[in-house]
Amino acid sequence: MTEREKTLTVTALSPSGEGLAEHNGRWIKLQDSLPGERVKVLGEGRSLRVVARENDSTDRARPQCPIVSACGGCAWQHASQSLQQRTRLEHLVRALPGELRSLPIESTVSPMAYGYRTRARMAWRVERGRTTLGFHARGAA
Repeated sequence: MTEREKTLTVTALSPSGEGLAEHNGRWIKLQDSLPGERVKVLGEGRSLRVVARENDSTDRARPQCPIVSACGGCAWQHASQSLQQRTRLEHLVRALPGELRSLPIESTVSPMAYGYRTRARMAWRVERGRTTLGFHARGAA
């Protein structure tokens, strides 16, 4: 079976930072995509992968990390700080019970865009008596 190229419109961001697009009645996560972008994808089912963007969102940011495309540690670097803040607040409000969703919520944003995280999910592997510690590669965990 050959893969057919499709064009999808990203309409939201997932809690893990991937763009979300509807395809065949299902929501598909698409790495390195943002709401408002039209992306060309290849694959079938939930295994669609972005091969090109037709347009860039005005909220697209240039990642500051040189290994962001391989690392799975900072999945939001392609999104502007304002989009990150808005989206995370939307996800928080959606997670609240209905009666609490109308309450005003204040958020505090770090004045530093990078280097402020205090949590990391590390993985380790032991092979032939040697231990390797690091982050999972993007899409590996």
